[in-house]
Amino acid sequence: MINKVKLLILFVFCWLSVDAEAQSEYTRRKAYDLARTWEALKSDSSASAQNAFFEAFPETWTDFVRVSDYLNQGGSGGWDCMDCINAFGHLPAVNDTAYCIKLLMLSSGADYDADAPNYFQGVLHSQMESIMYWENELVSDMSAGKRLRIVFYLLSKALPSDQMRFWQFYWSSMYFYEDGGSPNTEYKAESRRMRILLEKEGYADLIETMETAYRYFNGGVMFLSTDRFVFPASVK
Repeated sequence: MINKVKLLILFVFCWLSVDAEAQSEYTRRKAYDLARTWEALKSDSSASAQNAFFEAFPETWTDFVRVSDYLNQGGSGGWDCMDCINAFGHLPAVNDTAYCIKLLMLSSGADYDADAPNYFQGVLHSQMESIMYWENELVSDMSAGKRLRIVFYLLSKALPSDQMRFWQFYWSSMYFYEDGGSPNTEYKAESRRMRILLEKEGYADLIETMETAYRYFNGGVMFLSTDRFVFPASVK
């Protein structure tokens, strides 16, 4: 009986080791492909180079975090993942629908945290803001905001829970004990503009979820890497 238990433990250990190595190799390959296509994009802004980079950019939040961490730790030649994230926000040649799907796939599964997640959120906002405005004016006919219209459409077809996941990451900003969780004032004007656009484009049913997320997550989030659940001093 003891021998069987030992064999089982050995099997589990070997299986976990193989799985960990496979995951590590997968991450290395994804990071290398992203760094390689970004390096090519720096000197070639053609549609084919943009699409190659877009295809290499992570599609799930799990992959995004793993690849970002790997690059930040010096993997694939020490490329900076922030440069790759910034480049993701400047891909006009990529198919609009494909781009919006990947944008939503990432942001609707995202967790607000320091470094790469925080930087990606900034790119997400700049991307949404850039298609909400044209020559510093609120888009009237939406001809300059094709991607925003696609984002609204895709959100309208998603589960309410996925709508909430998107908006909660979109509006997440830090909670500080010193001020009791004051909202990010920059988001206040943006949330008003977003409401106007949702109403104008016939997506008023998305407003409640958007505003609920804004109310709870703007100025109400702590990084995952912080101690968010602690015993009161009297209980310790």
